[in-house]
Amino acid sequence: MGFLKDQVAVVTGASSGIGRAIALALAGQRAGLCLVGRSRGALEMVADCVRATVPHLMIAPIDLTLDQNI
Repeated sequence: MGFLKDQVAVVTGASSGIGRAIALALAGQRAGLCLVGRSRGALEMVADCVRATVPHLMIAPIDLTLDQNI
């Protein structure tokens, strides 16, 4: 355990589903995390779950879908 310590992972879709599960697993390995997703509230909930175990934590609420009206 901890082979990712001192590494930083960017996890897209981190607010739910597989992305959330990956973020929690990486936190268990003590990797730093940048959590990316559309919902700030959902990202904050994931961040609250891992905050005590990860050395570096950042959330980035971003919607990467294309605007079809351009």
